[in-house]
Amino acid sequence: MTADYKFNQNHHFDPTANYVWDGREFGLQDETAFVNHGLSAFAPGLDCAINCHLGLLNVDKGPPRYETYQLHRHQDAGVGAFTPYHNSSTIVTAHIPPGGELFK
Repeated sequence: MTADYKFNQNHHFDPTANYVWDGREFGLQDETAFVNHGLSAFAPGLDCAINCHLGLLNVDKGPPRYETYQLHRHQDAGVGAFTPYHNSSTIVTAHIPPGGELFK
């Protein structure tokens, strides 16, 4: 069995390479003027660990909550250190038997 390891531009192993999503799925096009310049988002947690098999889909991604806590991205120091997107839910869309696998 051979592992397909992903490496970044500096030839370092990148364990997040398979868990980066199209940024438009997270509404990031509303955060920048550079919509067509490869927006991407990293979403840790259950959503990045679920397998994909289009014939067996049984969960879906819910919309994240957007909350800035009244901080302004251009005026408040340090606000760029956290994301305004929180509580992205995983929604069950089909019956999953006990011990069954999740597919998205």
